[in-house]
Amino acid sequence: MNATKHLFGPRPESLLTFPDGLEHVVLGTDATRLLRRAAQERGAPRSGLLFGRAVASTLEVTAAMMDRPPTLPLGEPLALDPAFLLGASEALLLTSSGLVDWCGMWIVEPDSEWMPEVWERRWFRQAFRQGLVNDQRPLLQVGFDGGVLVGQALIGDAMGATVPLPLTWP
Repeated sequence: MNATKHLFGPRPESLLTFPDGLEHVVLGTDATRLLRRAAQERGAPRSGLLFGRAVASTLEVTAAMMDRPPTLPLGEPLALDPAFLLGASEALLLTSSGLVDWCGMWIVEPDSEWMPEVWERRWFRQAFRQGLVNDQRPLLQVGFDGGVLVGQALIGDAMGATVPLPLTWP
């Protein structure tokens, strides 16, 4: 389980495996619906968790969740509550018969202004340093550009360099 591995280190009983060569991210309808709602809100940056599974070199994101339990400061969208992550991961893992696990993070800037280069410098590097994203767990940056929901999926290589992945919406 990715959340357990992130919080406590590798465990031999992990139910899912994620490939070393992730090449594409596909968003499901439910995940897209939550991301659209989050991008329409105004105010502070918002972020959350992504859940899904890898099929060959494609990450299928089936669910997205806000990560804003009351214990987290609003001005730090990439702050992560370990108990919240673990509880959400366990619940989705159990309800999906072991087929869905934590697979990344998403972030939306205030007023959803689409500035991917600025966001990349600001949020991806922070998420990578915190271990929230890596070569298997992307950061999805989402916003509106001319009234159209847009986004990008970014993973990091072993040196922390940003690697963009194709992102498919329903």
